[in-house]
Amino acid sequence: MSTTAYQIIAVDFDGTLCYGNCPELGEPNRPLIEYLINQKRSGNKLILWTCRAVLMCGWISGHGIRS
Repeated sequence: MSTTAYQIIAVDFDGTLCYGNCPELGEPNRPLIEYLINQKRSGNKLILWTCRAVLMCGWISGHGIRS
């Protein structure tokens, strides 16, 4: 059995990472974004769960979460 030295964290976009619902883009959930940035810096992996189009990548990057 193999083990990983990191966690995988999945986060939904609408109503979680971003306050609001499709099709509008609401305000960013800054506390959650800061938490996720710190988790990524610690070596953990992030998964964005959304049914939105690829343009969300720009929103995510614009708020400090990089791939």
